[in-house]
Amino acid sequence: MTVRFGTAAGSVRADVDVSLSSAIGSEPGARIPVSYNPADPTEVVHVDYLDGRDADGVRQGSIVIGLLAAGLLAGAAREAVRAQRQTAAASGSAAASGSAGKGPGSLHAGD
Repeated sequence: MTVRFGTAAGSVRADVDVSLSSAIGSEPGARIPVSYNPADPTEVVHVDYLDGRDADGVRQGSIVIGLLAAGLLAGAAREAVRAQRQTAAASGSAAASGSAGKGPGSLHAGD
């Protein structure tokens, strides 16, 4: 529906989505309650849509993305701990098998 209203900057003509119940009784010249953005008066919303229903999708999307990010972070942390344990185990077994008792200053038979 196209609406026309006055602001301090002058007359504004804009399109607005309205609920079916508001559209049924509207005819040229009828008054319908709207809210507009003062920075951009062509951004008009019918007052029926000011109850936050438009934000439901954003909120649900944010929750899903937050849960995915938390799962990714937990998986990355688990993988980092696993890799660290494997590295420690590999370097510990190499040190135990290859250089046992051959530290600096030690004497060995045959050296």
